[in-house]
Amino acid sequence: MSLRLLDNLTALGIGATGTLRSNRTDHCPLISPNKLKKKDRGHIDHSYDKAGKVIVVRWHDNSPVTIASNVYGVQPVDKAKRWSSAA
Repeated sequence: MSLRLLDNLTALGIGATGTLRSNRTDHCPLISPNKLKKKDRGHIDHSYDKAGKVIVVRWHDNSPVTIASNVYGVQPVDKAKRWSSAA
């Protein structure tokens, strides 16, 4: 997915959500993946476009993950329960 595709889908009234490669965010003002790796797991950063119709979210899981959506927002944020063999 690309932000240009998401803008075109928004103009057509089609909702979409998908992952983005870190280098295909069209200079969206988010924390860089290298800086995000130094933060704790679960750290989140997000940015809306000027019209407020598209959101780009990046968070730190095992590695940085970037998604874009014209349907969903960033709220509510919740903790995920993880399985661990150590427990």
